[in-house]
Amino acid sequence: MHADNNDAHLAVFSGEFSVSDDAWTLDAVRWGFVEKKKIIASLKGIMGSGPFNAELELLWREELNDYFGRGEITYDNYRSEYKTNGFAIKIMASDIYLEDDVCVIDEAEWLENGYPYAFYGDLERVGN
Repeated sequence: MHADNNDAHLAVFSGEFSVSDDAWTLDAVRWGFVEKKKIIASLKGIMGSGPFNAELELLWREELNDYFGRGEITYDNYRSEYKTNGFAIKIMASDIYLEDDVCVIDEAEWLENGYPYAFYGDLERVGN
């Protein structure tokens, strides 16, 4: 997506992702692309223990040809000492692209507490 598409200047996409682990979902996803160098992401989902939300920034890493970022996830139903947790997301350039007004993510990696999860999906453009 980064190298091939000049149409991503300040584009905003929204939708849902499918997740490799059936124990949780990513139901409300909002991505904002800032001049193809950064993705500002807002994520909401549900786990067996209840809802969660997360915010993060993924930066384009030219030397690795990927987007990578770290963020914080907040669990609504956990005790205060477990309420927030750090996580990271990595998306290879070959796994993210624009097709018409849809941002397609073939595969992205979510890493939390040493466990990797994969997610994928299509997000529709909702604004610029």
